[in-house]
Amino acid sequence: MRRTGSRYPSPPSRDRFDFGSVVTRVAIGVDEHTGRVIATSAVPTIVRGVPLRLRTVSVAVNRPSFLFNPTNCGPLATNSALTSTLGGTQVTSSPFQVSNCSALPFKPSFKVATSTKVSKANGAGLKVNVAQGPHQANIRSVFTQLPVQLPSRLTTLQKACTQATFEANPASCPAASNVGTATAVTPVLPGSLTGPAYLVSHAAEAFPNLAVVLQDGGVRVILEGTTDIKKGITTSTFASVPDVPVSSFALNLPTGPHSALAAFGNLCAHGLFMPTVITAQSGAVFKQKTKIAVAGCGVRIVRKRVRGHTLLITIQTPGAGRVTVTGRNLKTVKRSVRKAARTTLRVRIARAGVSALKRRHPPEDQAARPVRSAPEGRIALERLGDRDRQALAARRALSGWPPCCRGERRGPAEIVARAIVYRCASECGDSKRTPAAAWRRQPSRWP
Repeated sequence: MRRTGSRYPSPPSRDRFDFGSVVTRVAIGVDEHTGRVIATSAVPTIVRGVPLRLRTVSVAVNRPSFLFNPTNCGPLATNSALTSTLGGTQVTSSPFQVSNCSALPFKPSFKVATSTKVSKANGAGLKVNVAQGPHQANIRSVFTQLPVQLPSRLTTLQKACTQATFEANPASCPAASNVGTATAVTPVLPGSLTGPAYLVSHAAEAFPNLAVVLQDGGVRVILEGTTDIKKGITTSTFASVPDVPVSSFALNLPTGPHSALAAFGNLCAHGLFMPTVITAQSGAVFKQKTKIAVAGCGVRIVRKRVRGHTLLITIQTPGAGRVTVTGRNLKTVKRSVRKAARTTLRVRIARAGVSALKRRHPPEDQAARPVRSAPEGRIALERLGDRDRQALAARRALSGWPPCCRGERRGPAEIVARAIVYRCASECGDSKRTPAAAWRRQPSRWP
């Protein structure tokens, strides 16, 4: 709680005695959970030996831009506790309510980033940034759900700070429970609020909460979010954010021996998304499927195929930049991209490149196979892209024919139309082995 000196004059008078203005100091503090301002003052009871009896107290705060109206139009109140010189107390409440909160805009910016620098020893890191423009409704709650590729680290959850230790003094929590840092900027204060983020275990909850301790001078604010883990997916909910304007908030969960998160699989293989729901104090709701930016991912080829003389290649780019596709027998293609996205490029293939592709990947309907109507002593094969491949396919086909024909691997004897003709020795049919004519009459034995 921050306590600052504030003075206000009070003109006490008793009958015909006038003591002028008496200066009284007021300590101003901030509730660390709700952000409410707490003012505490001791009213003088004796001035110059004359006892005073207070009749009325009136407080006027008229400094421009000193107070900010709430953005929650629900019923509110100013609570006061009065204590007498004899120890008696009286609690009073003054109702307070603003209107027209729904007219306030609510357009927060929510961005998340991680990196490919992950390991089993140091886990994975995560950075979250929230920003808001001026004169908007303040944030009341934040709900986020991490992807399955970024699970919570079990070894770190087991080292969470106990609730009793945290409530007594967060700084006394073990170092292993400190999983990150946070920074908040608000127009209410001249500086920024910074502090650590702890995992705090509660006896009644299955998983530790994430507690962020923000401090600046004498002001301390604690943001606490509940954690739930189901099927490896971590959900965090900050249900009670103070109704205070915040220009920006940054949470950094770095890698290290006690990192809050681990990594599962290749973070660059698929897009990482974090479902996000931010609710305003006015009731407005902001929803988005936040895409997690992954640093360290290069350009990745997602799909490639050839259509005629054109290579269609789909690539995944990690961010804005210029992509160049070049290679042997390819026409150079350049494309500028503005953000991380999938882009399909059409690359022209030279004639020599098309021929090379046909040699490597012949069409399926041109695969070598014997023609069953071939004359006696001949095996006809459909022609392939080149003579080398034709000869190889012919030899494979010959492997299922009579041994006497397999022995005649002399290569192509002649090319007739679209067939390569291989001749077996004329004496093959006269050998003691299965004659060629018998093989022709048994189609089931053909290769």
